[in-house]
Amino acid sequence: MNLLQHDIAAGFDAPLELLQACHGRLEQQCATLERLLYHIGRHGGGAAAGRAAAGILKYFRQAAPLHHQDEEENLFPLLFARLDREHAALADLPALLKTQHRALDALWTQLEGDLETLAHGQGARLPAALVEDFIVRNRAHLDLENSRILPAARRLLTAADLAEFGEAMRVRRGQP
Repeated sequence: MNLLQHDIAAGFDAPLELLQACHGRLEQQCATLERLLYHIGRHGGGAAAGRAAAGILKYFRQAAPLHHQDEEENLFPLLFARLDREHAALADLPALLKTQHRALDALWTQLEGDLETLAHGQGARLPAALVEDFIVRNRAHLDLENSRILPAARRLLTAADLAEFGEAMRVRRGQP
């Protein structure tokens, strides 16, 4: 089963759990990237480094863009249409989170070429400062979503909202 199918197996009928599981896989990819940077610094490239780079590339090319779309096109509009006074402080978060998505995408674009070269066994270099920035920003972003967005979504979204969100995720992934 590939990573994308694993995401689907979590269930479109529980889209917030699916989203949180994706956050966990994103953290796993950051940890792999961290280990890869360490490995290259100590041992250079090689087959294991190439496989790790290929896995990271696959995740950030397939699952991560879908995840951002899930949030920006579906979750944020649904959630922020339901904000009440108790959650009014969250109103500024969609713009911040979208800005973070764009910054992460820009960092990914800078990093992608080096990972591609490494995945094809043609080099053994990753820019440490860029990798570290990418990881730190991803983790901060995940923390914000996990601590503020997902709890609010669990409290505020209706069953109909969740069904709509899950259906949009299913359609986005081309699943029947």
